[in-house]
Amino acid sequence: MSRSNGSVELNTVSLAGRPSLVEVDDMRFLILDAPKEHDLPQYLLECKKNNVVHLVRVCQPTYNAEHVESAGIHMHEMEYADGSHPPQEVIDKWLDVVEQTFSAKAVAKADEKPCIAVHCVAGLGRAPVLVAIALIEFAALEPTEAVTLIRKQRRGAINSKQLQYLESYVATRAGGACSCVIMRFGQEKSTKVFPHNPPLPLPALRLRNVDHIALCELLAPKPQARERTANGSRSARGREPLRGAVWPI
Repeated sequence: MSRSNGSVELNTVSLAGRPSLVEVDDMRFLILDAPKEHDLPQYLLECKKNNVVHLVRVCQPTYNAEHVESAGIHMHEMEYADGSHPPQEVIDKWLDVVEQTFSAKAVAKADEKPCIAVHCVAGLGRAPVLVAIALIEFAALEPTEAVTLIRKQRRGAINSKQLQYLESYVATRAGGACSCVIMRFGQEKSTKVFPHNPPLPLPALRLRNVDHIALCELLAPKPQARERTANGSRSARGREPLRGAVWPI
């Protein structure tokens, strides 16, 4: 392979599969199939064209990661089982990279919008699943919306087992959930409220990027106060709900 000062020279070998760019707001993901040693320069050239700053590999190695680093792209290993969903350890590492790359500070400092490239073997399962998780977490997309968007750019992505996993995926970071305790019929139940994938049958929950305190206040009953009745007993008009913590339903 021919390189000089971190640059990559194009030769006559063509890419096995077409890279797919998925963009939402400031987030940009380039989904690839797995490069090989002989065609890695072409993949790195595509990465450079799209301002890729991180390359995430979720399958067994088929090329030397040092070549990626020498091209000025940070390499990350996040392998997990083919055809399945990622374990929590991989999700945490992935979301850390996404959060770091697309933070307001990082985007503001960049001359061009940064991009994360991610690949598995064919670029149809494990890699798109990670992208879908990022969109659910940070773009507040519903799982079906995230999968539909990805499939528009990469036909055949995400199998039925992975789709089922994504449909039940619970967001934990920005734009995701607020932890609350709900009182139902006198019994305490710990749960979460999600603006994009609500567990409660309330149309008002189907919002985007809602501040969790405002959301809890939206769902809470109106403040009430106890007052004495004619016979001297105290009737309940209710009480001020705890902000973002406890409310009866």
